[in-house]
Amino acid sequence: MPSVETYDALAVITGILEGQTWYGSWATGTTEAARGAHALDGEATENRQVCSLTQTTISVPGDTLEISYTMTCNATAKTIRQAGVLTLSAAGVLLFLSSFPGEAVVDTNSITFKFRYRLK
Repeated sequence: MPSVETYDALAVITGILEGQTWYGSWATGTTEAARGAHALDGEATENRQVCSLTQTTISVPGDTLEISYTMTCNATAKTIRQAGVLTLSAAGVLLFLSSFPGEAVVDTNSITFKFRYRLK
């Protein structure tokens, strides 16, 4: 007999996650994102930012958690190549990681990052 996770369970799970406090950061390293990663590669000097977590819908009500945050460059110019979501404002567990070719930033430049965690 089959066992399934119901659509209502998806909404309950993303609702629970929506109540968490997670932190976003960025990094300058060139390591490609991988599921086995435990940290950002070359995390930059700016403070981690509190993420906005919002329950949203892609196909069934409440099946997706949208995670977003904005980082602003301090006085040091750099090229950002990674973004990640972590459980703590320092150290913590790396939950989500993205790598990309690079975006140059200088003092006061900002980038908003958005991750979507969809349960099926």
